[in-house]
Amino acid sequence: MIVARVTHGLGNQLYQYAAARSLADREGEELRLDLSFFRDPRRDRASWAHALLSRVFPSKGAPRDLGLLRFRIRAAPAGTLQLARHGFIGFPKFHRALHRLRLLPGNLMRESREGGFDRHRPGAFNYLEGFWQSPGYFEWNRERILEDLTLKAPPSGRNLRLLERIQSRPSLCLHVRLGDVAESDSRASARFGTQGLGYYREAMKRMLRRKPKAPCFLFSDEPARAASLLGLSRKATVVDHNGNAPHEDLRLMSACRYFVIPNSTFSWWAAWLSPGPSKVVIAPAQWIPAQGKDHRPDRIPSAWIRL
Repeated sequence: MIVARVTHGLGNQLYQYAAARSLADREGEELRLDLSFFRDPRRDRASWAHALLSRVFPSKGAPRDLGLLRFRIRAAPAGTLQLARHGFIGFPKFHRALHRLRLLPGNLMRESREGGFDRHRPGAFNYLEGFWQSPGYFEWNRERILEDLTLKAPPSGRNLRLLERIQSRPSLCLHVRLGDVAESDSRASARFGTQGLGYYREAMKRMLRRKPKAPCFLFSDEPARAASLLGLSRKATVVDHNGNAPHEDLRLMSACRYFVIPNSTFSWWAAWLSPGPSKVVIAPAQWIPAQGKDHRPDRIPSAWIRL
């Protein structure tokens, strides 16, 4: 059995699912999901151990939505007793301590320094912990992952009308990331950083030289501010109504053909999910501006343009 710990925002949830699902498909094993990161112990009496450990290891950052369950995924949640029986109850620091002391009945799998799955044991209780931010884990399984990451509910209302507009002509998705990292976790902001306005302006200039007639759709954690700061030379449709439904933005974004994206796992997935064979994606050459070297140089597909 393979169990994947699912955490953080929707982009990271998709990476964690795609890597674990592809490993399970390759090995012919069952996949379960540890969703305890999103559990509220005040509402869930079954999570008594989670509530206890929350006092020792308090969670950090803003609460996240478990958007992964809105997709047609092929995995059921792992039970609390099932996780506890194999030593995976609580938080990663607890798991790692048990693992170092060799007191963990299950097999803890983390990403190796070389970028692969570390210590997979077929037939064992394999627990995946990490972010797995590389298409190398699941590119070979693309068709099945595309099916899994189809939303269960069809679009409606304003989203349906926008989707029809986007699909009527090859469209450009501009995703601007301003403050979501800083607001959710100041330490994450310092570690990962965000792209400056110069990046977006240069990327748009290059994209519009290639695709001057493509209608532009702007998505952002702060849509109005992003539109004002960029001062776009051409009209763009600002999509600003899906604040509590990021999966709806993802559906609209992935229907585009051309992409200008920042160092965002969310818009990375929008570009990767786009089925167009002639799509054009511009992404940052330095994915983590605050660090000198990206430990995942294969994060960006070779066909994408790095700026």
